[in-house]
Amino acid sequence: MNHLRSARRRLARDEGGWALVTALMLMAVMMAGGVSLMAAVDTETNSSAVERQRETAFNLAEAALNAQLFALSRDWAGKGMAANAAANTAANPYPKWCTQNWPPQGSTAALRCPSSPALTSAFASADAAGATWATTVRDDGASPLDTFYSDDAIASQPGYDANENGKLWVRAQATARGRTRTIVALVQAQQQEEDILHAAVAAGRLNLTNDGNKPLIDGGGPVMVRCPMVPNDQNGPCLGQEFGGGRFKDQADLMEFLQTQIPGTTPTSNPALGPAMTPEAVARMKARAIADGTYFQTCDPSKLSGEVVWIVQGTCAAPAGNINSSNKPGMLILENGTISVTAQTDFYGVVYALNAGSPRISGPVVTVHANGVIHGGVLVDGPGVVEVGSSASNVVYTPNAFKAVESYGTAGVIQNTWREIKGTLPVQETP
Repeated sequence: MNHLRSARRRLARDEGGWALVTALMLMAVMMAGGVSLMAAVDTETNSSAVERQRETAFNLAEAALNAQLFALSRDWAGKGMAANAAANTAANPYPKWCTQNWPPQGSTAALRCPSSPALTSAFASADAAGATWATTVRDDGASPLDTFYSDDAIASQPGYDANENGKLWVRAQATARGRTRTIVALVQAQQQEEDILHAAVAAGRLNLTNDGNKPLIDGGGPVMVRCPMVPNDQNGPCLGQEFGGGRFKDQADLMEFLQTQIPGTTPTSNPALGPAMTPEAVARMKARAIADGTYFQTCDPSKLSGEVVWIVQGTCAAPAGNINSSNKPGMLILENGTISVTAQTDFYGVVYALNAGSPRISGPVVTVHANGVIHGGVLVDGPGVVEVGSSASNVVYTPNAFKAVESYGTAGVIQNTWREIKGTLPVQETP
């Protein structure tokens, strides 16, 4: 009995079982804490991935918008884009949408869209795999769309500068791993003045058909020819009138007389005189005429007014009346053709004949007679002739007219119009 009582007292004082319970409780608490920590880490990892994917989509949309601005800088979407490719493929309208798949690379329309290979190479991360982007160009329309963007309202606007205010909405959206970001901006075409030879007349030859003591080329601007000064030149007068016999015995005699017909300047002969504009500047002027809808295959006398008018070929006769104005002069470019200003016509601006045919015209390219007057300058490349001669000044050098020689430069974002918006639009990959 005593033995049993001692065993009972010993077992009652033994606390070994509580240690096991305590250990199990601590393990449970640690496991719960570990699970919570793993859940928190997983949530943070997912949040980081989502944010990274959103940032990828945002950066891709912004890059696409900037690439679209570059395309607009190269080829502004003017009202001429609405024309049905008037004999030049550059007049095709902008696509309704530009995407990574449309238009096909290498097509003319693709030049008006961001370069898909360039965008893809710039975003080579894992989050960008399978990412998509789309841009669209729309006119800003009437107020309040000129400052306020609405997907519903803008979607119905044409894809070119229909109201001719030099402003367009550009929209870019991109999706990466199911995350979509959309950016819009109102952009404006910046006009840049092009370098051009400033002269009253620059040509292969100058022919003055009136030998009276009166000014025919006035205003004091430079008069330059490319032909050599040769007495009794069989090709015709080089600088206004023949010399070497008859009324003008030598070159000095002629130059003295020309002070009355071309007052305020000393005409010069320079066989090394190059074209009035560089080929790059000419290409930009052509692009502007196409964008503005003032690019014509042949001459239409009723359509000679405009900031930049381009005529490909043919013979043109300017109609009577004013063409442009002193406050708003223009530029008329003849690619391969001639023009005569012989009616009671006042043309304000610069007439520039590229004389680009093969062979080039060596006879009269620009003729100004009777009561016709060009207020600005006349420039003819190559051997072409400028012929003037009436009872009054036919060319009046006006330096202000050369300010009309402007092309479309950079398309820039108008301040405070760049923004991110919510929502997506269905993309239609069609012409």
